[in-house]
Amino acid sequence: NFTPSTTPLTAIANTSLLTCQSNRFIDTSSNAFALTLAGTPKVSTAIPFAAGSSYSTYGSMYVPTAVTNYLALPHTAATTITSGSTDSFIAECWVYFNSATASTAIMDQSGANAVTFQNWSLNLDSAKKFQIIWGGTGSPGNQIGYISGTTVATSGTWYHLAYVKTGVVWSLFVNGVRETTFSGLNTASDGTTNPLRIGSDTFSAQSINGYIADVRVYKGATAGAPYDASSLTITIPSAPLTAVTNTQLLTC
Repeated sequence: NFTPSTTPLTAIANTSLLTCQSNRFIDTSSNAFALTLAGTPKVSTAIPFAAGSSYSTYGSMYVPTAVTNYLALPHTAATTITSGSTDSFIAECWVYFNSATASTAIMDQSGANAVTFQNWSLNLDSAKKFQIIWGGTGSPGNQIGYISGTTVATSGTWYHLAYVKTGVVWSLFVNGVRETTFSGLNTASDGTTNPLRIGSDTFSAQSINGYIADVRVYKGATAGAPYDASSLTITIPSAPLTAVTNTQLLTC
């Protein structure tokens, strides 16, 4: 006889493989083996343990593909990049697409048509590559910053995304790797009072058709910020995010 575990297993000494216990398909043993998906297995919230306080924040927001599906936060300076600020600004989340669609916003602050475009946006570009945008006036394409990464989003995979501004450096991290970066033009216009939308944007109102989890917006001092835009890699969260100092929003 032996006592079966009543909580998720951990990588004790000599653990060769530890998987099927995360919000993505990874090996959390020290070997960190690369896993290959066959067919369309999906991450699920079902667990064989009694839900305890440590699991109370697990979950995500499901966003069907339709113009009316999104989460909105009234316009506030707390989630808006301040033009000229040298503080850090970070917007991060996990996203999973049932069907990845080009030119779809994952999160969008203050988007508008022909007035002032996004104060900032995290989205898919026309080639389904992850992209960050900041500032700009007029119609789409006139943004001050408009840079795409290299990863082409596919269906059936969880991605960790981090939009990171540190001083005048702007970077996009996908699954812990910095895919694109730019230094300069510390400007992010904000001429509207439109809300922050999660799962869609104000301009096209096209929802993502998938799931968003652990949305966190950080705005404040660079010292103590979760990530630095000048880093080549960041540590991917392995547990639900927490409200570290200067966290302005933590939801989904």
